[in-house]
Amino acid sequence: MISTGEILRIREEGNKRILTYKGPKMESEFRKRPKFEFEIDNDTEKKFLSIYGDKIKTIKKERTLFELDGIVFSIDKVKKIEAGKESNLGTYIEIRSMGKEADEEKIKNVIKKLGLNFQQGFKESYFEM
Repeated sequence: MISTGEILRIREEGNKRILTYKGPKMESEFRKRPKFEFEIDNDTEKKFLSIYGDKIKTIKKERTLFELDGIVFSIDKVKKIEAGKESNLGTYIEIRSMGKEADEEKIKNVIKKLGLNFQQGFKESYFEM
């Protein structure tokens, strides 16, 4: 992440490499930021990694998906590798929306049903931890 709050991410999905640009966080009680993504080839991945090599973090997730009341959420066991050192970040519940304002109230209801405290949630990404 650079001082503007922007993030570039390369995600491995099977044999695919997906480059994601995440813009600065938007003011909200939820974690919001503009983003776009597209598939890249191995050569493009190598070029990005050579440019940003000293800022690379690897996030490993073991993710289990669930759905409740039309809202998808996951339980993630997360590890981070930075500067060659692996650390266990812990286990988290991540609730996502496709950006529909109407989903915010549904998300709050799911949080309550799961017995979680909305005020204790945080907006940091795994990358920022």
